[in-house]
Amino acid sequence: MADLVKSFDPVGGEVFGGRYLTWMRSAATNYTQRCSAWTPSPSLVCALRDLAMFETWRRKGYSRPSDKDCIRHTRKRRIRSHRISRLKGNILRKQPLEDSKSMDVGQRRCWFMILEEAHCTPQQAAAAHLFAHAVTLQPPMASACDRLRDLKAFDDTKAGVKGLIDAGITTVPAIFRHPPDTLARAHDEDRFAIPVIDLAGVTTAPSRRAELVAEVKAAAETVGFFQVVNHGVPGPVMSEMLAALRSFNEEPAEARRPYYSRDGQSRVRYHSNFDLFRSPAANWRDTLYLDMAPTGPSPGEIPAACRGIAVEFTREVQRLGGTLFELLSEAMGLNRGFLEQHEAGCLEGLSVVGHYYPASPQPHLTMGTSRHTDPSFLTVLLQDSIGGLQVLHRQRNDEQPVWVDVPAEPGAFTINVGDFLQLLSNDRFRSVEHRVLSKSVGPRVSVACFFRPHGAAAAASVCAPILVGDGAASPPRYRSVTVEELIVHYRDKALDGTSMLDHYRI
Repeated sequence: MADLVKSFDPVGGEVFGGRYLTWMRSAATNYTQRCSAWTPSPSLVCALRDLAMFETWRRKGYSRPSDKDCIRHTRKRRIRSHRISRLKGNILRKQPLEDSKSMDVGQRRCWFMILEEAHCTPQQAAAAHLFAHAVTLQPPMASACDRLRDLKAFDDTKAGVKGLIDAGITTVPAIFRHPPDTLARAHDEDRFAIPVIDLAGVTTAPSRRAELVAEVKAAAETVGFFQVVNHGVPGPVMSEMLAALRSFNEEPAEARRPYYSRDGQSRVRYHSNFDLFRSPAANWRDTLYLDMAPTGPSPGEIPAACRGIAVEFTREVQRLGGTLFELLSEAMGLNRGFLEQHEAGCLEGLSVVGHYYPASPQPHLTMGTSRHTDPSFLTVLLQDSIGGLQVLHRQRNDEQPVWVDVPAEPGAFTINVGDFLQLLSNDRFRSVEHRVLSKSVGPRVSVACFFRPHGAAAAASVCAPILVGDGAASPPRYRSVTVEELIVHYRDKALDGTSMLDHYRI
């Protein structure tokens, strides 16, 4: 296969020549030696060339071809879309490498064609995928085999990104380096600002409540994000929660290691990147998960630094969540208790997730959190003064979306609609993509509170579009699904910059 790479220069060295071509040759040789020795068939050669050409189009900034375009231009192959869909399930079930899930739609489509045309064995499929993956990566990102080794070595330290900082690193390790096209930091501060809603009078002034319902409705339908002030959560409780999380992460690694776990069923777990072994690139952050409701951990299970404040903070956020769900219910034309009483269990579970973002020596090479949407009904976020959160916002349908900063307003919570609520609202409320930039200053500390059931309650909680109230006239846009299915799908796909909801659209 290394020799095959010599013909992979469809634009005369402009993309695949020089250092890049040398790197690809080396990668292809290493991959095939590690997987299997085999000779690709002529049809596989054509398919691989097509993949290279497809990536050339993408890198030169041309618009991505549609399904029909891709099929028409792929050496005139006549592969029907339903044939590709049928192959998709079969291939992913037999796929030997987890990181196939990180490939984007275009890369997957070309890879499906490779496997169909070549009738590959599993070993050949592994080599084909590894090579296809190499074509799409940018040096000096790690090769697949070296990357897996480095990921395991990092995870085995059980010290997280903070452990790297304590070790005195001066460059970002390869496993944390993101593709350049995901790191663009252009944003629009002048034309748009995230709405700030003052909740004063929400329970005492009926006329003010009607105004608040209208404000929440407008924000949920257009932006998907808003900030709330005068929410009733005491300032000392907010600052103490941030301080407790910072204190835990700055304890010696030996004190943090007992909590390090990738067991998703554990009510208390600490680690770096839940999708570490599935994502294209790791994020520059460590996380402490506390599943606090409906049944929280015992006090002895919670790290000592957070033990005194976690329960009080949870109680205050649950109260605020109840108020917000009432306003959202009324915004949908329903009675104020509708969402709280709904079978989906909007208020039945609460996960308090503390993120710790150390200062990065090379923030332009990595991300604090990749672009994603939230697997929740509603997310209530508390962030410190450093900032870095950005929302992808489109002012009008005919405009390109831009990244908008969400400033760290003193004393405010940032609220965003989650995927589950977008499904319930039948697309009336928007769950929008957001991300966190890596910075040279820090650490940044934030606490994201996800309203969603977990455990046995998630299996029993059913999400389906609400077709009463203002949504009575609209046909359902999603099929019925349990919260457990949604969460499993979210974890499987990792933070790949796509919405989980597309998988459930009718």
